[in-house]
Amino acid sequence: MMWAFQSFFGMFLDGMVGQVVHALSGAQPSGAWGPPPPRPSVAPSETAASETAAHDMDLRSDEVKLVEYSIVSVRRGHERILPKGIGEVMVTGSMTREGFTAWIVACYPHLHEVPPEDRRYLRVYYRVLTRWPRGRPGRGRRLAVLEGIRDAIHDLPRWPVRPAPAAPPEPSVITWDGTGTPSQVGARGRVTLTKTWNGKNYDVVLEGKLAFVSRSYGFVRHGLPRGYLPISADPLAYSCSIQQHAIWGDLSAVGNYGGRGVHVRNDKFPGYEGRATLWFPEMRYNGEVTLRCAWQTNEATDPSAWASCPGIEVVV
Repeated sequence: MMWAFQSFFGMFLDGMVGQVVHALSGAQPSGAWGPPPPRPSVAPSETAASETAAHDMDLRSDEVKLVEYSIVSVRRGHERILPKGIGEVMVTGSMTREGFTAWIVACYPHLHEVPPEDRRYLRVYYRVLTRWPRGRPGRGRRLAVLEGIRDAIHDLPRWPVRPAPAAPPEPSVITWDGTGTPSQVGARGRVTLTKTWNGKNYDVVLEGKLAFVSRSYGFVRHGLPRGYLPISADPLAYSCSIQQHAIWGDLSAVGNYGGRGVHVRNDKFPGYEGRATLWFPEMRYNGEVTLRCAWQTNEATDPSAWASCPGIEVVV
């Protein structure tokens, strides 16, 4: 009985001593000896740190950002930081995380040395070290920007610009006495040859008088100066609108070699190739004919060629 009393007293004494020790140390007793300790709260510094850590990877602002990065390979058994894969860069514009990662990998100077089996396992770790607001561009900077815009616009591909139409050739006018060309009838006189550009080719008009001598049937040709070759080779294409003989009158009904009256041909007869040829009716008589003949040619005006021709005077 005494032993039981001593044991109970010892337990009571130990409990009292424990309460005193807890009180002196500032600790709160558990159980029935005091209120439960308050639950520990998350320190504000830890919350700020987590928010800062998330902000440190945000590149979407327009601020100037100093960014630290590392390029690593996470291929199993070959995990490592790539040689010279650590650095710092300045980011001045807004970028996504994916865009920044692609940019850093693309700019890695030794990317060609990375084994192909490692490239799919490349990863980029980065964090923003600090940020600064972008400064306002000065006048020189604004001028440089405008010049850059100007140069960019200048380098843009342009729609083909149709050149301005060339000025039409000036009309040409010569007078000719009928000499200096191959002839079967020896026509002589004075005619004016006018050549005018019509937008596609040249209109030619011959006006004046020529006297011819036809010594036999079949002598009909009289060549004109070069530069007036008719476009059409049809014998009936260019009959003269005026062909008045001094004695016989109108010759337009007189037949000759597939045509009638006086007309202009693109002749292929030897010695007459490449020049306009004036054809007279197939008759044996002499006489003067008043003419007005019109046709078209593709040959350009060449005054220098006429200068060497006898009997030609360049008017225009």
